[in-house]
Amino acid sequence: MQKDLIRTEEERAARLQLVRANRLHRNEKPRQQVSSKSNEKYIQTSLRTLSTTDWIQLTNIRSAYEQYCLYPILGAEEEREEYLNTLPIKYRLKEHSFLNVLRIKLTSLCAFFQATLPILSIEINRHDRQWLTRANLRYLLLFSSMDLMTINGNQLHFDSNRACYHVYLYVYGQDLITREDYLIHKLNHCIGFDPIISKLMQIILFLSPCLVTNYSSLTNRYQPSLKTILNINHSQTQYTELFWLYLVYRYGQIDAQKLFISIIGQVLQQQKHGADIDQSLAERQPFGNLVYSLLTTFSID
Repeated sequence: MQKDLIRTEEERAARLQLVRANRLHRNEKPRQQVSSKSNEKYIQTSLRTLSTTDWIQLTNIRSAYEQYCLYPILGAEEEREEYLNTLPIKYRLKEHSFLNVLRIKLTSLCAFFQATLPILSIEINRHDRQWLTRANLRYLLLFSSMDLMTINGNQLHFDSNRACYHVYLYVYGQDLITREDYLIHKLNHCIGFDPIISKLMQIILFLSPCLVTNYSSLTNRYQPSLKTILNINHSQTQYTELFWLYLVYRYGQIDAQKLFISIIGQVLQQQKHGADIDQSLAERQPFGNLVYSLLTTFSID
């Protein structure tokens, strides 16, 4: 045996360390490639600006919202106001008029989403559409209320000077009415009179797996497939990217980040408010329970 071929303890340790280093390097390569691709996608997104196609889509979203949602709701509110004004004050508490307008609000929002989101007619079935609507739709009413206020002389549809005020007070109670007033004005102050931001946020929130935070049995009776969830998430990501590009176009990177965070914070407050409304309506008998049933069972067919 040749002594010069025998490794010392130090040489064996050095050799073992080299083998481990090579193995670690080989394992890290795929991770570096994935990280590189992620960074590349982030850079591409951050460098991309609104294209002609994006602007066409934004214009179509705004037009669809006005046609299918905003003006029908505004018309229904004005028609109810005229009807209640013909009645003495003690007879203005009309349950059917409140439910009719609420149903028009929900129907109009659904019509807007159906006209705007291809996923609703192409990638998910009727049961999935029903689940998505029941889980999210009623949590978007504050956004539509803000839009109505913006074009209605900054007057809320449940303003105390309006004939319908006592109906809202009867249905929701003073505390929830006061909170809703605060949240709508706060949202309006944050977004301002921008005709795009509110519409895109409603689309993004509608495409959430579930905005309901109290998980009632009415919501949980049906659970969509993983494929449906992935399709919804994919569509939501596309509109979120469009939303971000629009914010950057309007406000620049830094102010866009601040505004985005502010909007998300207000959405969380709206979720808490929505959960409290659910609980309050479910406990109010009998009319509040009728309202709650409509909110939680209404869906896109």
